[in-house]
Amino acid sequence: GLPRTAAERMEAGQLWQMIIVMPEGGRGYWANSLTGEGEPWADYVINDLIPFIDKSYRTFPQASQRAVGGLSRGGSGALYLALTHPEVFSIVGAHSPSLPDYAGIESPAISESDFPLYDPIEIARNVDPARAPRIWLDVGDADDWRPAVELLDHTLTARGIPHAFSEGDGGHLQEYWIARTPEYLQFYAEAFQEPVVP
Repeated sequence: GLPRTAAERMEAGQLWQMIIVMPEGGRGYWANSLTGEGEPWADYVINDLIPFIDKSYRTFPQASQRAVGGLSRGGSGALYLALTHPEVFSIVGAHSPSLPDYAGIESPAISESDFPLYDPIEIARNVDPARAPRIWLDVGDADDWRPAVELLDHTLTARGIPHAFSEGDGGHLQEYWIARTPEYLQFYAEAFQEPVVP
């Protein structure tokens, strides 16, 4: 329901105007060569998708006006992309992100020793706080991924990385995300209106 909700709110003047792009990302967590056949999902977003959107639509082609967000695996991928490409994204929303350890990755195409390079929690432990994006984490109180999301919250806090963290009623379910869609859209709209320090 996100496109319809966004369109209605923008038309009513309740939401900042923005372009929303929703690509399909398979099961690769939007990272290069992490799973399966080693598809370069991050390169697809950074090198193909974003230049295409900037060429085809009236965008503001700078990081301060570009966000990435997602649900479940997409939430994990959004964190990975934003934390590893601060020159591209200044805003990230991770909605019920799946944050598995190496053993939880289906058909990994990398070694366990390389996994920290893909793990948003490990990346957060090493990212420069001055270059970190604006981050919003949310998770349902009955979500199986809640402990991992809370660990990421604590990690960001310990590193002094500003972020928002919220817990809602529900599990890792479509119903939870549908109910929170207006909040998600409001987060991005407000983030775009506020100045972001590069």
